[in-house]
Amino acid sequence: MTSTPLHTPELHAHAGFRRILHSPAIGLFFLSPLIAEFFLGDFPIVLLPLIVPLSLWYGGCALGIREIVRRRHLGWPSILLLAAAFAVVEEGVLTMSLFNPDYAHLHLLASGYIPALGIGVPWTAFVLTLHIGWSIATPIALAESTQGTRADEPWLRRRGVVCTAVATVVGAVIVFASNYPAYGHFLASPAQVGTCLIIAAILVAVALLGPSAVSRRSAHGERDERSPRRPPHRGCCSR
Repeated sequence: MTSTPLHTPELHAHAGFRRILHSPAIGLFFLSPLIAEFFLGDFPIVLLPLIVPLSLWYGGCALGIREIVRRRHLGWPSILLLAAAFAVVEEGVLTMSLFNPDYAHLHLLASGYIPALGIGVPWTAFVLTLHIGWSIATPIALAESTQGTRADEPWLRRRGVVCTAVATVVGAVIVFASNYPAYGHFLASPAQVGTCLIIAAILVAVALLGPSAVSRRSAHGERDERSPRRPPHRGCCSR
C-alpha cells in the first residue's frame, strides 16, 4: 500500500523558505552591501545587522541591473555602464559626497578640486570606480559564477521584479535620509544634482540602446531562431 504525502500549509511554507534560501537572487541581494560596505572596511562586522537596510539600495540596484541586462540579452559593457549610473546617483544625488567639502570630516575634495564643477577629481574617480567594481560588478560576477548554465538567464519572476523595484526606491530614501543629518545637512546645488541625473540617464541610455547593446541583442535573436526553447526554471523567487 502506497501512502499519499500530506500537503499541509506548514510543508508548503517550509519548501518555499528553502527555495528562497537557495535563490541566487537573494544571495546577490545581500552580497552587494556585504562586499561594498563590510568587506571593504566601511563598517565593522559588529554592525552586520545594518546589511538589512543597506541591501535595499545596494542589493536592489545590483539585482535590478543584472535582471535588466539578462532579460535584454546584453553583456558586461551594459552592466558596467549601469553600475556607473548607480555610482553617480549614489554619490552625487543621495549621499552628495562628490560635492560636500566636509563629508565625514575627511576633506575629500581638498585634492584636485575644480571650483567650476565643485568636485575633487581624485575622490570622484576613486569612489565612482569603487562602486562600479565592488558594489555592482563583483557581486554579480560572484553570484553568476555559482549558477552554471543559469548564469546568463533572468532570475526573477514578475513579483520579484516589483519587489526589487520597491526595495530600491525605499533604499534610496533611507540612504538620503541617513546621510543628510549625519554629514552636516549638506545639500548640493540644483545644477549639480541635475547634472548627475543627466549623466546617469545618458549612461543608462547607452547601456540599453548603444551600438554594443543593439548588436548583442541582434546576435542573440539569431541564436534563438536556430535553437529550441527550453522550459523556464520554476522557483519561489527565481525563474
